[in-house]
Amino acid sequence: MSDIVDEGGTAEDVRRILDLYAIVLDYPAAMFPELSYEAYPDAIFILTIRDLAEWNKSVQNTFEKAAECRSNAPSLSVIEKRSMNLGPRSLMVRPSEF
Repeated sequence: MSDIVDEGGTAEDVRRILDLYAIVLDYPAAMFPELSYEAYPDAIFILTIRDLAEWNKSVQNTFEKAAECRSNAPSLSVIEKRSMNLGPRSLMVRPSEF
């Protein structure tokens, strides 16, 4: 995706990335709005406007909570070890199994 932003891309490039999704929020579509409009001319685009200070605080809180959740989650190595024995259902692991 960064190549679309850095080097330019086409509406077809955007469709190749986003066609898998019914709805896109923020990124990556916000990185190339004009190409998104061109790729999906019949789509509904909603522009929201917020106070910059409130937005900055919201983003900071989001990243802090994500970091906290990540630090409390089981390590990937534990999940990988468990998935070796679970076959195709490897992503359906109950926390109590750890």
